[in-house]
This record gives sequence, C-alpha cells and structure tokens, in this order.
Amino acid sequence: MKNWQIIIPFLFLIIFILLNTGCKKNKLLYPASDIQITSTSPYSILPTSNSFSEIEDGVITIRLLNSIPCTLVSYDLTYETVLGEPIENLSITQIPVELPLSAEGSEESLTIKPYTQQLLNLFMNSSSSISPVRSTVVLHFKDVNENEIVRTASFLLYKYEASSSE
Repeated sequence: MKNWQIIIPFLFLIIFILLNTGCKKNKLLYPASDIQITSTSPYSILPTSNSFSEIEDGVITIRLLNSIPCTLVSYDLTYETVLGEPIENLSITQIPVELPLSAEGSEESLTIKPYTQQLLNLFMNSSSSISPVRSTVVLHFKDVNENEIVRTASFLLYKYEASSSE
C-alpha cells in the first residue's frame, strides 16, 4: 500500500509535465484536422486570348472530414513543364488567404488564378513549346490544435493558340 502512495503522485507529476511541456504535437491529445481536396475545376485551362483578365479562374473544393476546425491560411503556386522540370523563377509563395472550415463534412471553394502574368509572358515570348504547364497549388492549413496541414491540387495550363479563322 505504501508503494502506491508514492507511485500515484509521481505518475500525476509525470502526466502534468508531459501535458505542459513540448507534447502539444501529440496526435492523441491534439489531433489534426483531416482535409480532402475533392475537386479542381476546370483541371485543364485553355485560354481564349492572351489577356490575363480573360483567363478562366480555377476553383479548388476542400472538404473537412472530421470535427476539428481549421483555416486555410495561405497557398503557394509552383510551375513545371510537361517534362516535369520546375520553372522556378515563376513560383509564388505564401499568398495569404483566410478560408475557415468549421463543421465535419463542410465544403468550401477557393477561387484562384492559377496563371500569372509572368507565365503568360513566358508563353508569348518563348519560341519553344512548353505547353501545357502544370500549376501546383500547395495549400497551407492551420487547425485549432495548432497543427499545420498541407494539401496540394494542380491544374494544366495551356498556351493560347490563335486559330486560323481569326
């Protein structure tokens, strides 16, 4: 009996220390949001002109699969050629956005321009055929338990080609 009187306070002390030190990333105590990208629409974007303002927006639909609320806080855009080679000078990082997902099963849509003016300039000024270019959108979420969650979506971006009838 005397051993239990020593062990029980010691166990409480250990549990208290674990909960109040660097264990906030313990997934049993602080689980992360479960997020799914359900669609990217349209997946392939074919411009009807070289005008940046006339190019169709992309829509990424996001669903929260559990009951842990989170917020989309930023996204990055990266580009790669049809051969998978990165086009690093066109990358844009940490574009701020605030899109909350609060209830299990809730869906939100993020509307973005996967094209940039720099990509259009590259398409117009390049004599080589690098079309289509894959635009990868890296979405950065933060949930109420301070977990950081990353998901990706992508689009295929084509160069504007004037038809012979124009």
